[in-house]
Amino acid sequence: MLGDILLINDMHKKAAKSIRDYVMNDLKIKEKRYRYIISISGESGSGKSELAHALGKILKEDNIRIKVIHTDNYYKIQPLLREEWRRNKGFDQIGLNEYDWVKINKTIRDFKEEQECMIPCIDLIPEQVDKLITDFS
Repeated sequence: MLGDILLINDMHKKAAKSIRDYVMNDLKIKEKRYRYIISISGESGSGKSELAHALGKILKEDNIRIKVIHTDNYYKIQPLLREEWRRNKGFDQIGLNEYDWVKINKTIRDFKEEQECMIPCIDLIPEQVDKLITDFS
C-alpha cells in the first residue's frame, strides 16, 4: 500500500537471498519465458512487505523482471472501514471471502498472458483506492 513504511533489516535480506537461490535454481529447468509467481503470507506486521521488497531488489539484480503485488490492495472493504465492517458482520466473516477474488484472478491472468492490467492500490494518506496500470508484457 502507498504510505507503508518499510524497515528492511538483515533478517529480510537473508530470507530474500534464500528464496532467490531457490528461484534461480528452479528457473534453470523452466522454459525461457516462464512467468514465476511467488506468494508470501503471514500475520499483519510480520515483514511480508519488507521481504517482498528485498526479494524484488535482488531478483532485479539478476535481470529478472519483477512486480510486487500486495493482496492488501484487493480487499473488498477499504482499510479504514474494515474494522467496523468486521464488528458489524462478525469476526467469523474474517478470511478469504474478504478479498475481491475476481480482481486477484484477473491480475494473475493478465500477468500470465503478458497483458496490461489495472491494479488497485490503496493510498493510506488520503484514504483512497488508486488505480495503477501495469504492463506485464
